[in-house]
Amino acid sequence: MKMHNIEPPFFSIIVPIYNSESYLDECLESICAQTFTSFEVLLINDGSSDNSLSICRKWKEKDPRIIVFDQKNQGASAARNRGLKNAKGKYVQLVDSDDTISQKCLEIIYNNILRDNYPDIVEFCLELHSCPGKTFRLGTIIKSGYYDTEFIHKVFLPAHLFVEKNTDIYYNIFNVLRVVKRDVILEHSIMFNEKIRRWEDWLFAMQIFHCSSDMTVINDVLYQYRGHENGGLGGRYDRDTYKYVVESYKQMDIYFGDKYNLMSQYSLSKKLENFDRCAKEIFDNEKKNLRKTLIIELLKDDYVSRVICESQNRSGFGIIRKAIVRQREDIAYYILFVLYSLRNTRWLIRKSLMR
Repeated sequence: MKMHNIEPPFFSIIVPIYNSESYLDECLESICAQTFTSFEVLLINDGSSDNSLSICRKWKEKDPRIIVFDQKNQGASAARNRGLKNAKGKYVQLVDSDDTISQKCLEIIYNNILRDNYPDIVEFCLELHSCPGKTFRLGTIIKSGYYDTEFIHKVFLPAHLFVEKNTDIYYNIFNVLRVVKRDVILEHSIMFNEKIRRWEDWLFAMQIFHCSSDMTVINDVLYQYRGHENGGLGGRYDRDTYKYVVESYKQMDIYFGDKYNLMSQYSLSKKLENFDRCAKEIFDNEKKNLRKTLIIELLKDDYVSRVICESQNRSGFGIIRKAIVRQREDIAYYILFVLYSLRNTRWLIRKSLMR
């Protein structure tokens, strides 16, 4: 199905780029080879120090649908926001510069949009390539079809916000797994939070769903996601990850607190799991003195201590509750030190037995 260009373009594809020379040609080839051709591609070079900008300009010469923006390094959120502010399409799609999309990706999405009378969101699936020879399918597990406002606000959002447990709704925050009607973004002034460099996807996605009236789900794999090793909580290790996670939760409470109980016991348990992961990452990646300083700083945060104190969970991260109630973060740290040391020992034992 070859489509002629329509003005303005039906889709705006935004690609934030930072030092992606190894994968960028493959990414852009997959986009420009789409069977549905009414789209523009906004390439946002975010201060790359490799040949990424030259590759962008080369592709711009080959395909007039490509627009190149060059800026100083400000992070992926700032790059995406620049794309959102300059997009002209009816729908917006985000693509990472080291990933690819299926050749009929836009055609399939377009046909579903027409069938369902232009829904605000279209969700689809991806194939995760985590390492050579291993792939995993990710995406929503609900059936293909059209879903209305009531489903989004009473079923979908509570599951993704962890208000209540729902094993029928797959937790999925990747913004590369959906296209969004640009009017939703414009009317509600939804942008990525540029101060948060981890979990910014979650904040953006939840605001999009909150402001949307309907959505269409496609169970087809339309996106190929390239995973990377040595990733931390939502990306490669960053010692400030815990700050981003805590700030994300605070922003969620401000945005959704009046509508959903984000301090339910299920929600608290999920927050504890992620605070645990933050502390464990610090423990595994930092030297002794700094890791103690960072973990105690995490435990002293008012929001973190509130979650620990209000949770009834006594396992995992919950074992430090009594110490936090007594404001003895130093004792809590040594309890966690023992816990993480034991976890690492068990992991090493299992690894040796599997050889």
